[in-house]
Amino acid sequence: MADESKVTVIPGEWCHPLSLDPVKQVLRFVQDCDDYTKELRFKHQSPVFKAHPGIASTFITDMAGLDYVFDAPPEELDRLDGDPGFGGLAFNVDMLDGVVPALMGHAGNHGPAREVVVEAMKLRRDFFEPACLKILHYGIPMLRVASRGEKVNFQHALHHAAVGIAFEWLFGITPGPEGAAAQGWIKACFGLKADHALANAVARGASGLKGRLTNGPVSAHRKYGKRWMDEIRRSAPFQEQFKRLRVVASGAVPERDLPAHLMFAASFNSTGGAWSTLHPALAQLSVDAVTRARLAQELKVFHDAIKADEDQPGTIRKLDQLPFLEAFFLESMRLFGRPRHYYRRAMRTFDLPVSTLPGEAPRAVEIKEGTTLCLVATVARQDRAVWGDDASVFDPERYLRDDLEVQSALLRGEIRRPLRERVRAFGPSPKGKNAYGCAGGDVGKMLWKTLAAALARSTDWQLSPWPEPDVDAFDGVRPGEFDWLRK
Repeated sequence: MADESKVTVIPGEWCHPLSLDPVKQVLRFVQDCDDYTKELRFKHQSPVFKAHPGIASTFITDMAGLDYVFDAPPEELDRLDGDPGFGGLAFNVDMLDGVVPALMGHAGNHGPAREVVVEAMKLRRDFFEPACLKILHYGIPMLRVASRGEKVNFQHALHHAAVGIAFEWLFGITPGPEGAAAQGWIKACFGLKADHALANAVARGASGLKGRLTNGPVSAHRKYGKRWMDEIRRSAPFQEQFKRLRVVASGAVPERDLPAHLMFAASFNSTGGAWSTLHPALAQLSVDAVTRARLAQELKVFHDAIKADEDQPGTIRKLDQLPFLEAFFLESMRLFGRPRHYYRRAMRTFDLPVSTLPGEAPRAVEIKEGTTLCLVATVARQDRAVWGDDASVFDPERYLRDDLEVQSALLRGEIRRPLRERVRAFGPSPKGKNAYGCAGGDVGKMLWKTLAAALARSTDWQLSPWPEPDVDAFDGVRPGEFDWLRK
C-alpha cells in the first residue's frame, strides 16, 4: 500500500497530523471546488498532484485522467471503503435510521443496494413521463406566482420541482405543492469531514452545530425522515412492486433498508445532478442574450407543438430532437456537471496517462497501489488539450461546429472522435468497464431538459446584481450570492 505522504514523484505536501488547515481547505474545496483546484494545479504546474481537501488524496485534473478513471474496471480502480461521503462531505447515517444509501454504499453492499434503485426506476418507467409533463405544461410551481420585480430563489425552485417529480414518479406521492417538503431532510444528510483526527473533530462538530441551529435537533430530523419512510412503506408501489424486487426477496437487501435507498434515490440520485447543474447553466444563460434568445425560440416552437399534441405518448422524449437544447445541455454538463469529483482507490500500481498537446511526447505518472485518487471532473473538462484555448468559455455552438468538422473528416476518410462524446454527462456509463456507471443518467438528462424547457423559453428573468460572465463564478452559484429578478 502507498504511503501517500512520501510519494515524491507527485508534487504537493500533506498537512501535519495536528493541523487544523484541512478544515479550512475542505471548506474551500466544497464551496469553490474549481477555483481551489485550478490554484493548486497552477502552483504545482501539473495536472496530477497531491492535495488535502479533507482527505489525503492525489488530484487528477485533465481529460486523459478522466477517461482513465471513468473506464477503469474495479480490479484497477475501486470505490473507497470507510466513512461514506464525497471527499470533504460526510453522510449522516442517523438521518436514515442507520442505513447507508445505494449511492454512498461501499464494498459488498453497494452492488445490491444500487440494484434496488435501478430496478425501482425500471418498474416505474411509465410514470416518469406524466410527472414531467406537469412541469412542461404548467411551469415551475414556485416561479408561477412570482410578480414583476420580485426576487426569486431559483435554486430552491428547481430543487423543489425536481424532488416533486421524483416522488410522484417513484412513489405516487406529491411532497407538498412545490415538492419542498423533502429539502430539510436532504440538508440534514450531510456534514463536513477531514482525514486528520483533530481537524475531523472540529469539522464534524461544526457541521452538527450548524445543523442544529439551522434545522433544529437531530431527533426532529430522525422523526422527519421516519415520517417519509413510513409514507413510502404505505405507498402502492412499495406494497405491490418494490417489496418483491429480486434483491429484496433474496435477502441481499433487507426490507427494512429499502425505504431509505428509495427515498435517497428520489431526493438525490435521480434529481441532484439535474437541478444543481441547471442552476449555474441558467445563470450563464442570463448574461448571454444571443444564446438565450436562440434557445427560447427553439423551445417555444417545441412547446407550441406539444400543446397541439399533448395526448400523444413520449412527448418529453422529443426534447432530444432539439439540436440547440442538446448542445446547451452538453456544454452545461461539461462546465457544471455533477458529481464534480469522483473518488477511487488504486488496486494496483499503474501508469496514469497525462493529456498532451499535438506533437508532444506521451506522458504518464506512476500511481502506487493503495493511492486515493480524486478526479475533479469539471476542471478536467476544461483541459485545453481537448477543448482548445476557449476551454473555459461557455459556448454551446462548439458541438454544432464540431459536428461539421467530424463530417468533413469522414469525407476525407479520417475518423475523428466527436466532442459531444467527450463530455460523459453524469459520469461513467453503466455499459462500460465500470459496472457502477451512472444508472440514472437517461432519467437525469430528461429531467434536466424538462426543467430547462419550462424555464429557458421565457426571457423575463435576470440575475441581480448583474454579474460578469465567468464559468468559475457560476459553477458555485448560491442563493445568497445572486437573486433572480422577474423583470
